[in-house]
Amino acid sequence: MTTSNKKLRIGIVGCGAIGTQLAEFIERELKGYFVLSCLYDIIPDKAFSLAKKLKSRPNILGLNRLISYSDIIIEAASVFCAKDLINKAYNRRKIIFIISTGVFVKYPGTLKKIRFFKKVIVPSGAICGIDGISSLSLSKIKSLKLITSKPPSSLKGIKFLERKNIDVIKLKKEKVLFKGNIKEAIEYFPKNINVAATLFLASHFNNIEVVIK
Repeated sequence: MTTSNKKLRIGIVGCGAIGTQLAEFIERELKGYFVLSCLYDIIPDKAFSLAKKLKSRPNILGLNRLISYSDIIIEAASVFCAKDLINKAYNRRKIIFIISTGVFVKYPGTLKKIRFFKKVIVPSGAICGIDGISSLSLSKIKSLKLITSKPPSSLKGIKFLERKNIDVIKLKKEKVLFKGNIKEAIEYFPKNINVAATLFLASHFNNIEVVIK
């Protein structure tokens, strides 16, 4: 148990762009209340590189040890890592922030698992007025369309686009790269379309069309 004079320990899972921004924010803005105690990334060099940038010099740990040594765990990795984290940590009395919300669409069992576990937190992310969207499920509206634009660099290496022979770096004007349902979007763009999964969780609409430009 933590006390009023003891800082809560935060562990970050995933040391890419989002994990880095979160780590820097915690050190800069929340240092009076929290301590960034440990990092984990499936690619250890990423975790070591981030740790060197931080004044707190967090420990680089494996996922199991990070879970044990953290009071709050922030996942900023992938739907696959989020699933692993939930399976290992959901009953360990930890507060868990899941940013890769696509995990709850791709792996419906994870949503059932945490249904009565109140310490898993899903941030609203890029969506404003998420409570308003949630209320739509009580109206006569039965479908939603999400149109999202992505910088080409964030889509580099996406296998779906490579199969379509689309080189995003060479694009000179806006182009529809994908149009389909939410499950397909998360399958093909697991790191790019968490906003669609958040819409699904908030609205409970199975009929969500996703357009990526």
